[in-house]
Amino acid sequence: RAWGPGDVLVGFSTSGNSPNVVSAFRRAQDLGLTTIFLGGKDGGWGKGLCSHEIIVPSFKTARIQEVHTLILHQWLETIDATDWTNLSALASV
Repeated sequence: RAWGPGDVLVGFSTSGNSPNVVSAFRRAQDLGLTTIFLGGKDGGWGKGLCSHEIIVPSFKTARIQEVHTLILHQWLETIDATDWTNLSALASV
């Protein structure tokens, strides 16, 4: 079933104060999802709200977004390189 335990929500907010992102994280927690927040500045409302967070300690929007993009590309590269044919091996990681 989609949107339940085992699912993950990743949200981005340069300021950490985007009401729609914060609202989505709160709803995701109610549904039992793992939540990952990529924020900037001081983390804003998003700080401390999620299962995991990466906050870029900068007040320059362009720099924050560049780091978010780098992180996203690295995640996608890792996902692409993963051998999904052996899921039992992944479960032990």
